[in-house]
Amino acid sequence: DPGDSDEGGNTKLNKPGVLSAIVDDQGTATIQVVLRNVTLGEHKIGVYEEDQAALVMKPVAYLPRTLVLGNPLSLTLFGALHPGKTLHLTLTDPSGNTSEMGGFALIQGSMDTDLDTMSDAVENQAPGGSGSIHSVSAGARSNLQLQGGTRAVPGEPQSSVGRMVLDEPPTSPTSVALAQRDVSPYLQKALATGDGNGDGILDSQQLNVVSFPGVGGKWTTLASRAGTSFKEVSPSGPPDFANLPAGYTFPLGFVNFTVTGLTPGGSVVVTNFFHDEIDYDTVFAYGPTPDNTSPHWYEFQFNGSVGAKLDVKGFTLTFVDGGVGDHDLKADGQITTTLAAALRIPPGPPLTLLSTAAGSALRVSFNPTPSGDFVLATNEVPIVTSVLAWPASVTNYFLEFTDAVSPTNFWQPTFDTPTVLNDLNVQTNTVADTTRFYRLRRY
Repeated sequence: DPGDSDEGGNTKLNKPGVLSAIVDDQGTATIQVVLRNVTLGEHKIGVYEEDQAALVMKPVAYLPRTLVLGNPLSLTLFGALHPGKTLHLTLTDPSGNTSEMGGFALIQGSMDTDLDTMSDAVENQAPGGSGSIHSVSAGARSNLQLQGGTRAVPGEPQSSVGRMVLDEPPTSPTSVALAQRDVSPYLQKALATGDGNGDGILDSQQLNVVSFPGVGGKWTTLASRAGTSFKEVSPSGPPDFANLPAGYTFPLGFVNFTVTGLTPGGSVVVTNFFHDEIDYDTVFAYGPTPDNTSPHWYEFQFNGSVGAKLDVKGFTLTFVDGGVGDHDLKADGQITTTLAAALRIPPGPPLTLLSTAAGSALRVSFNPTPSGDFVLATNEVPIVTSVLAWPASVTNYFLEFTDAVSPTNFWQPTFDTPTVLNDLNVQTNTVADTTRFYRLRRY
């Protein structure tokens, strides 16, 4: 952020934050907004509602506000926002500078019967669940073979739905890669029943069950044993974006929650139900651990006493009060954590330089004269012809180039179509009088 004293991008303001967005029974929405390091005076706040499941972002209002000292700023809208959707805000100053879009917040209703911070109006939209999950230990290794997009069990007839068979050798913990494109009627989209764990009771009426939509509108249900309660449940973006684990994506986003009602120092199992087809192969947590009290990322796979056991329907989390995964690090009868399902991103295909050839070419230019005429001029310039290749089996990558590698330089596509030769995509590029860098980009 060179040459700019605030925290936002250059020529932009800091994006606004949202403490809460609550819609009452009459449709009146109250939004509590936090603003950081902005000038006082007349501004405009853009309000947007996102339906993540439908991939629709809708502008709702563009509100003039005179900013004065003090936070938070309260906004009121009538009949414009809907519980279960996502709220975003922008801020524009009198000079027309506009912030990044910020304020990711799940819009809530006004009633929260079970006091888990997820309103009844949100939880009652949860898809119906199956009521069961088979958890797989982190030491398990799948016996499955993928054939033709379905899962085949050795010695049994192949089916379009497929089955899962696992054995558990007494080896050190390893991740279980779950291929899921064929995983049965459970993953067919369920109707909204408000009963995400399928126990016949609305989640909004249970202290030990909570359901909520995350990234892309995909729903998650958490359930723990009777006598425990969920508190401070909130889906969110990454808590430490700058230091995300390299090489992973997070298909459901992140969730923060607290489970209360444990015996101090005791344990609890939390079941995380999926309601969509989710590709993942591990679970990451973010927070302090007994051996490193600074917040950090770490894999939370089951190690025999705590961690996540993975399954196609979701995963089960075992916690010990005050142990790894409990980020208050206290044996105080509650678990507080932040975590996310994660999928390792496969490495990109290799880009190979097959050959280069240096040469020269004539550059033709028309130079204006003082009389208004133009003079034709030619001069010889160096050129370089490069032949680049990557596997032809890779169909979702294209070639990009830039003249210098730096955080601010712009990469652009070559727009040339490669030729397939000996199982390789081969592309020839000729450039004059410049250095050029190439890379493959996935689309």
